Amino acid sequence: MQITIQTNEEVIRKNLEEDASAFYSALGEILSELPIPNEVTVTCDHGTAKYAIVPRSGTRFITQTSNNIHIPQKKPFPVRYLIMVNANHNNYKCATRS
Repeated sequence: MQITIQTNEEVIRKNLEEDASAFYSALGEILSELPIPNEVTVTCDHGTAKYAIVPRSGTRFITQTSNNIHIPQKKPFPVRYLIMVNANHNNYKCATRS
């Protein structure tokens, strides 16, 4: 599947697997490498999404401002189990079944 990523400075074209997990995994890697601040528009055959990348607390903060992309999930999600919750610190640990 061909996607187009338009940033403030450039247009990036990538061919990605037509699967929701693969799409968002690849998109996350691409967004994490873009300069800050940035407004990003992602377009593909399944719709359009917009993201804002801004600095926050010394790091990169990515927010989705709109998204109407609907890609079918072709591979099943792995089964995960919640094995520990620490309510005092709002953290948790998950494990996958092997």
